[in-house]
Amino acid sequence: IFEYAASAGTASSGRHAVQFASIAGGTDLNGCFALGNPCLPVVAGELQCVGLGMDVAIYDDAGEEVPPGTRGELVCRQAF
Repeated sequence: IFEYAASAGTASSGRHAVQFASIAGGTDLNGCFALGNPCLPVVAGELQCVGLGMDVAIYDDAGEEVPPGTRGELVCRQAF
């Protein structure tokens, strides 16, 4: 689906006809850890940016913080 939506555009403007973004969060926490940003590129399988004011980090199975790009669990470290 991502590839199809990313290729949508108009011949006259060359711009994409739809904004496509991945988010992380949900109704259970009443917010989003990571959001879409129309000013940043969209890459399949990746989140664009952390939500403003969110103290979010990635932790591995051992409970250690790991750098961005590493698979793990998104954790909000402070109340928002």
